[in-house]
Amino acid sequence: MGRPINGKRKHPTYDDQFRASAVCMLQSQGYPEVKGALAIVARHLKVPDRTLSRWFNGEQNPPPDQIVNNKRIDFRTEIRRELGEIVTALRTTRQDANYRELGTVFGILFDKLSLLEGLPTERQSIEVSITQVPARIGKPAPSLVGGNGNGHGDGKEDA
Repeated sequence: MGRPINGKRKHPTYDDQFRASAVCMLQSQGYPEVKGALAIVARHLKVPDRTLSRWFNGEQNPPPDQIVNNKRIDFRTEIRRELGEIVTALRTTRQDANYRELGTVFGILFDKLSLLEGLPTERQSIEVSITQVPARIGKPAPSLVGGNGNGHGDGKEDA
């Protein structure tokens, strides 16, 4: 962090390791897609959100990519290790009240791991229901039959 100069404190300075960890934290929170992720990390690290945003976007003093990649790998390794420990603990604590807590932690860590690996953390399904079909659907398109859709190519509509 910052060091006093002539008894006065200047703006804080952050080393490469700290900035890389901050960028990884932002990624694990789902930033920039997840609303509020920036504020959560800024509050946790006590760093202005604009500073974090600039590091993340590479606009001002970003951490070296190699350090970020190493940190991301470290986070992934630690999360995988912790997930393994939780699964092991789930086997022995199924009757305890802590089972729900372990399950919640497992889900959170799994989501964080997915974010760090660039994978989606949710799956969405869209179903479309067609209740009214226009009368024109089902007739050949004019461009496909050489006419205006009646299949004869003579320019006359079917009655």
